Amino acid sequence: MPRSLHRPDLVAPRFAAWCATSERARLIHLGRRAAYFENERGEVAAVADAGSGGAPLFATLARDDRLLDRWNRVGRVAGLRVVDGGLVGDDFELCLRRVPRFDPVPAWDSCPPHLPLAAQAWPVSGPRLEAAWETFLDSWQAAAELDRSSAAIRDLVGLGPGLTPAGDDLLVGCLFALHALRHPRLPHAAACVLEHAPRTTRVSAAWLRAAAAGEAPAAWHRLVLDLGAGQELAPALSAIAGWGASSGQHALRAFFDTYRHDNGSRRLARPEFGLRPIPTLPMGEKR
Repeated sequence: MPRSLHRPDLVAPRFAAWCATSERARLIHLGRRAAYFENERGEVAAVADAGSGGAPLFATLARDDRLLDRWNRVGRVAGLRVVDGGLVGDDFELCLRRVPRFDPVPAWDSCPPHLPLAAQAWPVSGPRLEAAWETFLDSWQAAAELDRSSAAIRDLVGLGPGLTPAGDDLLVGCLFALHALRHPRLPHAAACVLEHAPRTTRVSAAWLRAAAAGEAPAAWHRLVLDLGAGQELAPALSAIAGWGASSGQHALRAFFDTYRHDNGSRRLARPEFGLRPIPTLPMGEKR
């Protein structure tokens, strides 16, 4: 059977390294917007459609590439393997040669220490999650309570249903805020998240590891640049809030809450941006 050749528009360093160091691959999740694969060491990478704009785990397909649609029509990826640093199946080849690299780390240093505006107060999904998040924020505000904040992080990891549980999404937003603040407790929080990442799904653990390293999807890059330049935030917030069923909204909630709770020194107003409700993907699906 002849193979169709596909060359992504962008490839993240994690995806390129995954292909370069993998011998075997298997599909672990097939969604409308992304397909996630696992290698022989349990490491995760994904092929995503152009709507992602680039992300730490992704090879991002060209806008007119219908490879994901084909996989979804048949419900599988046949004959999957890694060959010569690329992903190959019975009827396709994903070639990474001469593909531009996506730089996954936003310009965190451009974020201001005080935010003039905050996002609308996105709700947290359910009282149990809300209580766990508030417990974390209370422990984080008390600088001497590292043991308590470590336990609160442990309780958030893997909390909730879906491909990326909501507790993990909150931690992703928290880690992004700590990178933006150049916070001295970032190493502690990142180490705790990495320690407990095996408690959650393999896909979500991969996103947590990327966030701990300061790596973010393209929509977060735009938010960081707009914050630094004092620009209107609504377009970037809309793009992030539409990520997954609720993942982007939880991450935004945590990002602004973490700023606000940074030892009580950053109190943010919460004006309404007048954002319309954003269509979301099915539960647990990433863009």
